[in-house]
Amino acid sequence: MLKTVVVSGMGVVSPIGNNLSEFREALRAGKSGEGQIQRFDTSSFPIKKACEVKNFKPGWRTSLLDPFIQYSFAAAEEAVQDAGINLKEVDPYRIGIVMGSSKGGMVTFEQVKEKYGDTLPSALHTAAFYASFPPHMGAQWLAKRHKVKGPAKCFTAACSTGTYSIIDGAQMVADGEVDYCMAGSSDASITKMMLAAYRNMKAHSKNEKMRPYDVDRDGFLIGEGSGMVFLESEESAKARGAKIYAKIIASSFGGDGVSLIHYDERAHGLSSVVDRAFKSKGLKPSDMDYVSMHGTSTVAGDRYEVNEIKHLFKSSAEQIPMSSIKSMTGHMLGAGGSVEFIASCLSISEGWVPPTIHLDNVEEGFDLDFVPNQMREKKVGMALSFSLAFGGQMGAIVVSK
Repeated sequence: MLKTVVVSGMGVVSPIGNNLSEFREALRAGKSGEGQIQRFDTSSFPIKKACEVKNFKPGWRTSLLDPFIQYSFAAAEEAVQDAGINLKEVDPYRIGIVMGSSKGGMVTFEQVKEKYGDTLPSALHTAAFYASFPPHMGAQWLAKRHKVKGPAKCFTAACSTGTYSIIDGAQMVADGEVDYCMAGSSDASITKMMLAAYRNMKAHSKNEKMRPYDVDRDGFLIGEGSGMVFLESEESAKARGAKIYAKIIASSFGGDGVSLIHYDERAHGLSSVVDRAFKSKGLKPSDMDYVSMHGTSTVAGDRYEVNEIKHLFKSSAEQIPMSSIKSMTGHMLGAGGSVEFIASCLSISEGWVPPTIHLDNVEEGFDLDFVPNQMREKKVGMALSFSLAFGGQMGAIVVSK
């Protein structure tokens, strides 16, 4: 019999806060994380702005590792502490980790490329590079830090990475493969190469502003950071007297493999993925009290997403608050899904929904309630969080009180 899985701990490192408390207050205030890039000199570089993590101090011997690993350590540490559990007292074979990253250590990659060019680095530097660059090393370092001997997995699914990771972690707990799981994702892709790549793909904002669903939107700003949650069975959390943020009640994976950067509007991939999650538990779109949108601020992406929501939700679409926190955090890429999931859990546990900021002129036909510019107090009994990705990967999670 499948176990009911709950979220009993959460941790965040983001452009709008380096812990859960700061993140929560920034969401409520509608704070923007955008600013001038500090990681490298932009004087001769055409892109000046991003949504960087600010004033972050690496912990537990991670200062030499890539920022994507540093961020995941801090977020996971907070999630474990927030769950109020001493992992030293738990069978290490009954703890799992699912820590994804869309690319791995891109800061490390660029630093090594700039330092060595076409020359051969030393064996020591090669080992250091391997310890920080591959996406799976985040999960391996977390396992080492927490002495976890259960599964330590890594998902790499572009911008759906975080959502995929949490779905898989929840499935491991539900199936009884593990008793506890740290699940989430981390990305640190604010590098010259990645910024140039997104600009060349015409996905990065030339005006350097995040405006999801606004008529003047022209792309996203890159964000970075990590979101990690602590998952366990409802029975376990109640027995421990743990705080429960939300219950995971349905999820679904899916895809649209038509194009690397566009979606097939005739195939209805997103609405099909969400509909499968709903039908797996007998849910209806009208059961949702809040929807965490993907909202990347690209012209085609936002239009596809809105049309898919209207296709599935039909008459209830205009009645449900829906927002994109990317308007505040920037597009955190692989970390986005897990951080947006955490925002949904806050909505469930505290009774409010975050805003979509920089939304001044909604595009004609986008007749949804995007919670423009100011958060809203609202009782949220059930929420949907979903992600879309370049390459077509899609995922959806439904949480309830």
